Amino acid sequence: MNLSQFDINSLTILKTLLDEKHVSNTALAMNISQSSVSRALQKMRLLFSDELLVRTHTGYELTPKSD
Repeated sequence: MNLSQFDINSLTILKTLLDEKHVSNTALAMNISQSSVSRALQKMRLLFSDELLVRTHTGYELTPKSD
């Protein structure tokens, strides 16, 4: 993993998303769009080579790597 690939904004979104476990709630908490949250999650999934969060009927569940 190359540290130069880290984007502090995406990491901040990921931290909130891991706490909230829901894209909409994260977007509301951070006052940003849901699409921005989704894009940040996709970027972090590629960077960490892991799903990080898996969608369920109640929101998202953390993967072992993100737990």
